[in-house]
Amino acid sequence: MDSVKGVDISPKQFYSFFKGRTDRVAIYNANTSKVISLEIKKGDWEITERVRSHIEGQSRLALYNHLSDNTCTWANIIFDESTRTPTARDSLLFAQDCSILGLTEVKREKTKVKGENYACWMFFEKPISAKKVRYLISLIFKRLDLTKAEVLPAEDMLAAGSNGMYAWLPYFGGSDKWLDAKNESRMDFGVKMGHTIFLDENGEPLKNPFAKIHRYTENEIDNAILYLTDYIPADPTPNEGIHIFDSHLKKISEKCDAVNKMLAEIKNTAIMSDQTINLLAPMYKSWRRLDYFHKLISQTKGYDKAFVDKKIDSLPCVPFTPCSAFKAAGYCPEGKNCFPSKPPITERYGKLEEDKNALKEQWREFSPAVWAFQGIKERLLEESDSETAVIDVDVIAFSDQLKTFETDLFAQRTAMIQAGRSWSGITTGLSGLNQAIDGLRPDFVTVIAGMQGIGKGALCSQIMEYCASDKQPCAYITYGESQSTVASKIMARCCGIDYRKIIRGTLSDEEVARIKDISKKIRDSYGKYMYIIEGNDSMGVKKMKMLIDALPIKLLIVDSLNMIPFISKRQAIDIPTKLEQNIRQLKTLARYKKIPILATYSTREKDSNIPELIYAEFLLMQGCDNWIYIDEGKVVDAQQNREYLMYIRKNRSGDKNIACRLAFHSAFQKFSEIK
Repeated sequence: MDSVKGVDISPKQFYSFFKGRTDRVAIYNANTSKVISLEIKKGDWEITERVRSHIEGQSRLALYNHLSDNTCTWANIIFDESTRTPTARDSLLFAQDCSILGLTEVKREKTKVKGENYACWMFFEKPISAKKVRYLISLIFKRLDLTKAEVLPAEDMLAAGSNGMYAWLPYFGGSDKWLDAKNESRMDFGVKMGHTIFLDENGEPLKNPFAKIHRYTENEIDNAILYLTDYIPADPTPNEGIHIFDSHLKKISEKCDAVNKMLAEIKNTAIMSDQTINLLAPMYKSWRRLDYFHKLISQTKGYDKAFVDKKIDSLPCVPFTPCSAFKAAGYCPEGKNCFPSKPPITERYGKLEEDKNALKEQWREFSPAVWAFQGIKERLLEESDSETAVIDVDVIAFSDQLKTFETDLFAQRTAMIQAGRSWSGITTGLSGLNQAIDGLRPDFVTVIAGMQGIGKGALCSQIMEYCASDKQPCAYITYGESQSTVASKIMARCCGIDYRKIIRGTLSDEEVARIKDISKKIRDSYGKYMYIIEGNDSMGVKKMKMLIDALPIKLLIVDSLNMIPFISKRQAIDIPTKLEQNIRQLKTLARYKKIPILATYSTREKDSNIPELIYAEFLLMQGCDNWIYIDEGKVVDAQQNREYLMYIRKNRSGDKNIACRLAFHSAFQKFSEIK
């Protein structure tokens, strides 16, 4: 048998790993010091003979991997590491990260060129879209912050008449040194001894490099992309499912209440019941992880793998939604739902983008197995690199848009006549403010700014109450205060009772009776239209979008912009960048969900000239639609009630630099207008 630099493999077997285009190869001509692209007329047989010459060190061979249908059977990533210290850092990081993504056995090659350059090889079971492969590699590069590399295939789609780029095969059996015009040896196209070989993590030559080469399936590539992004591959069939990783399975077992409860039940009783098989097995089957399921139940009494497999095979192959099944069996709390509605998923490449004139992102339905996995990813905070909210984009002609405009115009006019008001948005409860900014308009972001403790949160909770009393569902996300604190302020305002007495518990019997009476009236009338949510470190804009998808919300209030987390796997970003990103995403959310968003912002002290904070306020004012500033105000009586001027500094609905006079009754947490 022919050998490859001492490796026990035939040229035919060697070629089977690197097979690409069969109509053309590239060789190096040592006599002319040039690379020649040769047309192949006898197909695989001729290429195999040239592989033999390559192995024996007679003539170096390069193959093209970009096929005519824009697929590829392998990928080659060449890292320019000649100036790196230590060497091989980038290629080693790439190979290790691929292993984390489930793409094990990426082969690292020490290349032929000067210095210490390295390449990584990925082999595929069947031809895969070059665009998809390049997209995955770009995601890994972004994740690792790698820049200096050449990727083959070099383009998503071949240009007319192009053959793509070629890659020199490893394991060249010789060292083609030659002399230049000055009779000095050159290595530009030559090969140093000990190069073009596969290495292990320690930089040592692999003893049997071709004994364990994994050819990745398209499903494995899709799962790697799924891990890195919100991309969902093509819907799996009930028997096929979608493969997920051990790290996810472990987290699901730890975090999902229903799964955790069932596993504890199995552990305590050491018995595998039919009900648990009927519940757990379909879930793990849809995720193609029955191996993990068997591992969980292997310690139970009377465990018989053959019997369990037979039982699983008899289960109907129907779409499986874990939440509803777990609830029906009593394992999941009734009020809990990790993913109440299907999250929006966009397809970032593939069939929907093959037509260059088609939309870049489109909505589509997908299977419950994938839906469940996506929901669990969200719950476990498996965020993508950026926390940008995913939206759908409608592209329609202006002529079609005019039809919608006319319909909406007459509907809006009728609604305003029936309501007897002259503003189009949701009421703030303050008529002067409504007139100035046209109410809280759908698709607008309004920011109420002012110094800390001035009453911005109280004003927002009051607006929420007005909104709910008009039977407009409203969600209030509070980062600085608890749900009970916000509720106490609302009750103080509704009952006319000092807020401090409520939180201190120093209420008279009459006041307790009044609170109970009004509380019942609110519950029976508009209480169901108010949602108070405590913000936390995971409540970014993306979670807000999921909230809007799940609830029939007509107004979103965020208190405050200063505290919205910008979720990212990168290092901490500066305050202006964080605020700019969040206001942009809120604006995008308002536009495409057609709801108004009201947010508060705590400004800097007047004497504070910190450039970073000044720039942050400038970015927020630029990004929002309405900027309303509450001044310091003045105390007007012994009860510490204040009078404020509310300045409208930016107003997309009309004039700016308008001022409204407000009275703030601090004891009752209530604002009223001064005519």
